[in-house]
Amino acid sequence: MKVGIVTTFPEDHSVGKSGVAAYVQTILDPLLADSDDTFVILADTIDDGRLGAEERYAPNVTVRRCWRFGHTSPLQIFAEAMRHRFDVLHVEWEPYLFGGVVASLLLPFVLAAVRARGTRIVTTVHSVVPLSMVTREMLRENGFVLPYSRIGRLGFRTIYGLLNWASDRLIVLDVELATVLEREYLVKRSKLFVCPLPLMHETARPDMREARRRLGIGDDKVALFFGYASYYKGLDVLLDALDIARRTIPDITLHIIAGQHPRLRGEARYEAFYRRLRERASASGAVWHDRYVPEPQLAEFMSAADVIVLPYTVAYGASSPLHAAFAARKPVLVSTYLRFEGALPCQIFAPDARSCASALVDYFERNAQAISDRVEDIARMHDRAVIARMIHDVRSGRPCTEAAYVPPPSPVAATSTERG
Repeated sequence: MKVGIVTTFPEDHSVGKSGVAAYVQTILDPLLADSDDTFVILADTIDDGRLGAEERYAPNVTVRRCWRFGHTSPLQIFAEAMRHRFDVLHVEWEPYLFGGVVASLLLPFVLAAVRARGTRIVTTVHSVVPLSMVTREMLRENGFVLPYSRIGRLGFRTIYGLLNWASDRLIVLDVELATVLEREYLVKRSKLFVCPLPLMHETARPDMREARRRLGIGDDKVALFFGYASYYKGLDVLLDALDIARRTIPDITLHIIAGQHPRLRGEARYEAFYRRLRERASASGAVWHDRYVPEPQLAEFMSAADVIVLPYTVAYGASSPLHAAFAARKPVLVSTYLRFEGALPCQIFAPDARSCASALVDYFERNAQAISDRVEDIARMHDRAVIARMIHDVRSGRPCTEAAYVPPPSPVAATSTERG
C-alpha cells in the first residue's frame, strides 16, 4: 500500500517543527521495521528551503518538501499529490497548520479532487472547537483575527463540514472531541475513530526527594499545574479550589508553571486577565513560575509534585500536559473536559472550584494510592506501537473496532454519577 501523509515534519530524526510533526514521527516509526507499505510525506519546507526538495527518512519513507505555510499551501499539496498514485492520503489537520482561514477552506476541495482519483482520504483532526466556545479571544488565541465571533462560528461550521465531506474517515485524539464533532458538527458516528495520543516525550523520572531538594520544595502536599495561561485552562477555578481545600488540608502547596500565551501577549484584555491571575495566585500563596522551564526541570517539577491538576473549562484538542503526566507516570486529576480512557471516577471533577477542591481533598485523604497504582495501566494504553497500528488500521480501511467511537455520557450526567 502506498500512503501519503500531509503534515509538518522534522528536519532530521530528532528535531520537530511543531507538536504535529513530533506526533507524526511518533506514530510512523513503529511501523517501519517490518512494513511492506511505502510512505511519502508531503511536508513543509525547512525555513526558506526549495520546494520539491526530497529526503530519505527510512528505506520505505520519502519526505517531499512540497508546501509553504500560507494561503496557497493546499494548491502546492495538490500539485505534489497528483504526481503519485496513493492508495491512502492521510492529512494531519488543525486550524492554523497550513495557513489560516483561506488554506483551511481550500484544503477540503483539494482532498475531494484527490479522492476522485480513487484515493482514500483519512483526516486526523487535532483540534475540535465547540461552537459555544468561539469568542473573539478564542479566535485570536488560535490565530484567527475576525471582528465578530458569529463569523467565527460560521467559519468553523463550514470548515468542519467541508472536512467531513472530503474525508472517508476522521480520526480524533479523544472521545470528547469525537462527541463535539458528532453533536455539534453532525459528523456520522460511523465515520469517527478515536485513536489516543501516544506517549511522545518519555523522560527520565527523578526521585521525588531529590527533585524537591533541588527545587527547594519542602514536605508539603504539592499540586502542580503547567501549560500556557489561556482563558480556558481553568486557573481561576484551581486557585479558588486551593482556598477551599486548605480549609480541610492546610499544608497543600500549589505550583503553577504558566507563561503568557504567545498569540495573546500584549492584548489589553489578556494582559489584565493574566495580571489578575498572578495577583490571585499571590494572595492564595500559590507559587507561580512564569519563566520558561526547560524539559529537564519540568520533569523535576513533575517528580516533586504529588499530583498534577488540570481544571480545563473546555478542550479544543488533546492536552499536551495531560499526556506529559502519563509519560511521567504521575497521578493526575482532570475536569470532565479532559476525561480519558481508563480514568478512575475519583480522578474526574466538574470544572468548578468546589468539585475541584473535593477531588484534591479526596486524593490526599483517600485516593492517592489507588490513582498512583493506576498510572502504569494508563501509560500502557498510550503505547506508541499500539496507537501506530490502530491508526494504520484506520488508514487501511480495516474495521478497527478498538478505535471505533462510542460517545460518553454528557459532562453533566457524568459528573453526577462519578462523584458518587
